[in-house]
Amino acid sequence: MAKRNRVETPEKQAKWIKEGRGSGYGENYKPWLTIHDVPSKGGRSRIAGTKIKREHHLLSNLERDYFLILEYRDSVVDIREQFPLFELTETLAIAKECGIEPPTDPVSNYPIVMSSDFRITIKDENGTVDVIRTVKPKGELMDERIIQKFEIERRYWKSKGLDWGIVTELEINQVLARNLNDLRSCHDLSNLDGLRSISVKNRNALISAFKQTVSGNRVVIRDMAHDFDSRMTLEIGTSLSIFKHLLYTKQINMDIDTVKLKFDTPQKISVGKSADIEVFAG
Repeated sequence: MAKRNRVETPEKQAKWIKEGRGSGYGENYKPWLTIHDVPSKGGRSRIAGTKIKREHHLLSNLERDYFLILEYRDSVVDIREQFPLFELTETLAIAKECGIEPPTDPVSNYPIVMSSDFRITIKDENGTVDVIRTVKPKGELMDERIIQKFEIERRYWKSKGLDWGIVTELEINQVLARNLNDLRSCHDLSNLDGLRSISVKNRNALISAFKQTVSGNRVVIRDMAHDFDSRMTLEIGTSLSIFKHLLYTKQINMDIDTVKLKFDTPQKISVGKSADIEVFAG
């Protein structure tokens, strides 16, 4: 396989802009950088969104975990990862003003178009607002060069009237992220093998019936799901997938913020919508 050319030049920047990178909204957005455009340091991932129906390009495990939590929150209506600081002349001017060397491509030595990890659109009672968040391990914040680049980012987004902040592993709920990673595959049950042959009307009735049986203070989820599979003559494992679907879509409540998902020990489960939790640290 031919080695991918990752050198950033004016020609490549113009090509990416022509391709629409860094532009669009929702499912039409194209990230400025993809997992193929940066050297592998481990942890890169390409994830199909449950909220925004497109592939998301995450360049680290921390980015992935933060993304999973953002996607789960009702107040988040759009997530645009690897969002560019398009005005190169402006970032160069900021760098000069700060006495900082601008980021350049190590091969071409040409100034790169910088990008922030996330541009997040949040809705509230007053409408929507965008914020910029950059994700970084806490230990790397001692690196002077990283801080210099962050200062360029901060000033650039301030000039655009956008709130900018840093998110570290201390602000990312790792338990919640792991639980969401386990649940999100059941966000859409339309392709679940055990339900594929059932009409939409009967499927909805089945899910509604399951939801009414799951509530309680000491529910052993796996036992309850297995019993429901047997009573309804469903393929084994179908009801556990229904449970995950109901939990991920917030139709039932259970502590997934502080406790790792356990299906074999008694759990407290209730029917109803859970409250959103603030995730926009910075």
